[in-house]
Amino acid sequence: MKKIIPITFLTLSSLLVKAQKQDSLNNAAPADSIFRSMEQVPEFPGGTALFYELIATKIRYPKNSMENGVQGKVFVQMTVKSTGELDNIKAIGGPNKELNDEAVRVVKLSPRWKPGMKNGKPITIKYVVPITFALPKDDDKQDEQQPEFLGGNHSFGEFLAMNVRYPQYSRQNRIQGKVILQMIIRDTGKLDSIKVISGPGKELNDEAIRVVKLSPPWKPGMKNGKPVTVRYSFPITFNLD
Repeated sequence: MKKIIPITFLTLSSLLVKAQKQDSLNNAAPADSIFRSMEQVPEFPGGTALFYELIATKIRYPKNSMENGVQGKVFVQMTVKSTGELDNIKAIGGPNKELNDEAVRVVKLSPRWKPGMKNGKPITIKYVVPITFALPKDDDKQDEQQPEFLGGNHSFGEFLAMNVRYPQYSRQNRIQGKVILQMIIRDTGKLDSIKVISGPGKELNDEAIRVVKLSPPWKPGMKNGKPVTVRYSFPITFNLD
């Protein structure tokens, strides 16, 4: 009889910070708060939960990685076109090529998404989704729950949009890109050891850390009905119009 290996998936969607043009904000907000709105991000039809259900039903844990105990998070970047079609799907970070390739393969099975919106119109936009490959320990049980910002991912995105300030040098030199952060979320919900895994430059990296440090305590992860301390990663994208 084949042994069934459950796989857990981190279901935090990509977060996008958009910098608006200064001339469109005259008399609307002070200079240090011009990044107050976010794009309506693309969405899998039916929402994030259904996307990860698709992943869970289609994914195959690569044999070599399984036998060697290779685990970790794969960040998959894709272009979600204004038509909802997915394009340019690639791994921008992951434990090894085998897991990276499997994550990309499964995301390519996805149907069209609901596109991102701007000014009431669909747009083409880059988007990052994290997929975590995790081999269970002997005592692993199924009643586990990932940590969550109070109010969910949408509220966390609004929190970032209200507090982030696009650094002046990066804005003037049109430095953009994704900052991938990692932090420890204590069983009390307190955030600790916030650090950058990768990013486009020190200025944007530091700004991402600064804003996340302003976050209130999160709803902690749960295991066997009890709060636990976990390590958590997610991307924030800085993008200039």
